[in-house]
Amino acid sequence: MRGRWLARRAGRLLTATGDVLFRPGCLQCGASGPPRQAAICLGCWAGVRRAVAATDACPACGAEGCATCPHLPPPWSWMIAALTYDGPARDLILLYKFGPEGGRVRLAGPLAALLAAAVRGHGLHRGVEIVAAVPSHRRRTGERGFDAARVLARRLARRLGLPSPVSLLARVDAGAPRARRRPDRPEDLTPSGPGIFRLRHGARRRLTSRTVLLVDDILTTGTTLRSCAGLLAGAGTRQVRVAVLARTPARSAGSPQTLKRGE
Repeated sequence: MRGRWLARRAGRLLTATGDVLFRPGCLQCGASGPPRQAAICLGCWAGVRRAVAATDACPACGAEGCATCPHLPPPWSWMIAALTYDGPARDLILLYKFGPEGGRVRLAGPLAALLAAAVRGHGLHRGVEIVAAVPSHRRRTGERGFDAARVLARRLARRLGLPSPVSLLARVDAGAPRARRRPDRPEDLTPSGPGIFRLRHGARRRLTSRTVLLVDDILTTGTTLRSCAGLLAGAGTRQVRVAVLARTPARSAGSPQTLKRGE
């Protein structure tokens, strides 16, 4: 009887940890023995570089003293990023999104904690009524087994005491037939590099006069976030705030992690 109980208990522990028979070393550097968080050693976590704040950043690209961008006002009121997307931070985020078994979802918690600290530090969670994530295309979600930005948004909302994320946007494959677009609602479709986004049915009704926190994992050119935030802002929101886990180096080293419209 006790043997069966121990077997069941061991099975639950193995399922919970994802380690079968032997504890593997750090998934990032391979070191074994030191304390770990989400299967990553504390040394690798310590190497993650926090993004640096500055004062005169371009609201389009985030570069300090930018003289090349058109400097169109962004469709968000505030943007914040927690990490610089290089070195250990880049490796951990890639492991989260594309690691073994279609991604290492366990990393979502610690990564969300880093983003939550940045959001909370600037008070950007105050007054937020709706949390949404930049959606992944369903094909990408199927390949990875999860939607990385949505899982991150869910963990972030939980840590900040905000409502659970809702699906307000959908990503449409760039190769989709034009017949799938709604000609009577052209403002609901916005081009964004390799794909387009649209508002989901009923999203406008939920967004009117609400403050939204839009979450994504990586900011590179900003085109995707501009498209998504633009759709939300155009739906009558009171304010759109953006929280991204990491910005690419050219857009975060010496650039603000908090960008306010007009600055």
